[in-house]
Amino acid sequence: MILRFYSCLFVLIAGVFMTGVSLVLLLSGSKNFKFDMLPFWKGDTALYWLLGLGLVGILTAVAGLLRKLRPLLVLYTVGMLGLMVYGFFMSPVYRFSGLEEAKWIAWTGLATLVAVAGALLQFKETRRA
Repeated sequence: MILRFYSCLFVLIAGVFMTGVSLVLLLSGSKNFKFDMLPFWKGDTALYWLLGLGLVGILTAVAGLLRKLRPLLVLYTVGMLGLMVYGFFMSPVYRFSGLEEAKWIAWTGLATLVAVAGALLQFKETRRA
């Protein structure tokens, strides 16, 4: 129960963060940003994808809290984990700026892995006494 709630809360916070960052950068017209950890998108395209992923994350978290569309929460958390692993650890473009950043990303990756586990636990049968 706690891991399921954690998974929804994690996705909600990530969705709000991604939506907020992308909206601020889009509305301000800023062009001096770098998202090297996003493997497929560059420039304004990355901002629109980040906005879309953030909005889908918010909707996914709300649906997960309401116990609707359960597979969507699993797909979203697995997708987040996949983007993080590739973008931060396997991408030939992204480089850590130091040990502290590497630790921070490793802890965030672990938190995402726990969110995946929580999303998967939605399908576990609960025993009634």
